[in-house]
Amino acid sequence: MKFAPLPRCDHEARGHAPACFACTCEWSRKLWDADAHERAASAERIAQAFHESYECLAPEHGYKTREASAKPWADVPENNRALMVATVLDLLERRVIR
Repeated sequence: MKFAPLPRCDHEARGHAPACFACTCEWSRKLWDADAHERAASAERIAQAFHESYECLAPEHGYKTREASAKPWADVPENNRALMVATVLDLLERRVIR
């Protein structure tokens, strides 16, 4: 999902870096919200792709996954999906993955 460019704010005049957390202007709030939404959507796509690849590749490596988790992404229990997405978000925020 792509977001339209937002109007620029003069952060330097405020003594802040662009899109900094200290700035409460409308531009920064919209940018932060858009970034957070995009990060969450990306994390879910990565978690789903990881799950699907993992389930597909496991037999090639002599591993049989648990029947409870060997399901299409839509059928994975909500708490498991939430954990996988949270894990990806953590890795993205720590810049382990980009």
